[in-house]
Amino acid sequence: MTKQPYAYDEDEFDTLGADRVPVGVHRRPVPWWRHALPFVVVLVLAPVLAFTVVQLWSQESDPGADQTAAEASAGDDGSAGGGEETTDEGEAGQDGETTEEESESPTEEETTPDDDLDRDLSVWVLNGAGVSGLAGEVTAQLSDDGWSNVVADDYSYRLPTDSAIFYTTADMADEAEAIGDSLGIAALHEDPDAASNGVVIVLRPDFQG
Repeated sequence: MTKQPYAYDEDEFDTLGADRVPVGVHRRPVPWWRHALPFVVVLVLAPVLAFTVVQLWSQESDPGADQTAAEASAGDDGSAGGGEETTDEGEAGQDGETTEEESESPTEEETTPDDDLDRDLSVWVLNGAGVSGLAGEVTAQLSDDGWSNVVADDYSYRLPTDSAIFYTTADMADEAEAIGDSLGIAALHEDPDAASNGVVIVLRPDFQG
């Protein structure tokens, strides 16, 4: 650059600036934290951002999670509803069984025959037929017929040789006859010695039941 002629006389300021050189423009120093700030932002925000992205991606990639939760909830509701229905059905079944049992249970009038017989009369069933359990079977049969005071036992005497029924007095003849008709025994004997107080049935091998 060509130096232009100076039109003014040199003064003291020109003398002081003769040895100086041009000075360039300088910027103010930048604080240290401004240099570190970008690294801090990267170290803190990058993990948070990555975690958020992973969570969003996981939810989008598993569309059946909500459906599974909904089905589980519906299953719980369904189980509860099913339990109530089962309870209702169980109660209805119990009521039905109770009603059926009540309808099938015989009344006292049905159990006791409509006659004038003294079915509380003492009755002994003696097994002289040599068949084990025969007296018990006959006892059960008479109990089913309404006789309430029947006792089974064994019989070891020789007489009578055929099945027979003995009763104490003539007042017991109707009861003895009714028992004979039920068991198929025709031999009826009024004998206070053989039947001290009631009706005695002696079963022999000829007894057919």
